[in-house]
Amino acid sequence: MTKDTDYKIEGNKLTVYKAAIRGNITFNATGDKSEKTVGLSSDSVGVTLTGASTIPYCDSYSATIAPETGYNLPSTITVTIGSTTLTSGTDYTWNSNTGALSIYSGKITGNVVIKAEATLKTYSVDRSGLNNISYAEDSGSSTQHGGEFSATLSTSQGWTLNDVTITVSMEGGGTISYNPSNHKVTSSSVTGNITISGSAKEVTGPQIDLSAYEAEIEYLESTTITISASHATVKSIAAELADGDG
Repeated sequence: MTKDTDYKIEGNKLTVYKAAIRGNITFNATGDKSEKTVGLSSDSVGVTLTGASTIPYCDSYSATIAPETGYNLPSTITVTIGSTTLTSGTDYTWNSNTGALSIYSGKITGNVVIKAEATLKTYSVDRSGLNNISYAEDSGSSTQHGGEFSATLSTSQGWTLNDVTITVSMEGGGTISYNPSNHKVTSSSVTGNITISGSAKEVTGPQIDLSAYEAEIEYLESTTITISASHATVKSIAAELADGDG
């Protein structure tokens, strides 16, 4: 038979003209088994694809999408073949915990584009080991992966950070440090959970010499002396009255 004279093909439909039928008909058809490409979209973020880069027409396909360092896998992805977006559960399965992707047989009729947008990890700051020390993150500080971290330690009255050992550590191999001159904990690039510990010292305070303070007090009159001490707490004052001339 001759195409267009005896039969025609429209998409997946074959039509044989009545005039061409003169007996039994035998069909020999070769399907399209050409290789289709598989890859991530250009706007995918923080992921890599492990699997075949090509797949035969209409075959099933399995691959693994893995997060790059510092990223969490997304809960959903988008799989597109040509201009058609496949439906999760009907055309493919995706496991956001393991990264396993499976596209069902018969669905791949064109090149496959996978879009996956991972999210940056956010890490914790464990400061349960701080005793009598207050913690406050500075403006602009970030605990996301790759972010710049900065926090300030302080104490309330009666306690000091002077000559105190503050221990800081961070998971993931990044660098974090404590500066005793300004009491700041900083990291230029966060790589994991942060731990800060240390104990403030109670200020016992130096003895305050009041010998320089003299006040002439009229008999039966009162006077007030104001005492202040840097980095010290005045707990008690003893006063002794000397016999006057009056």
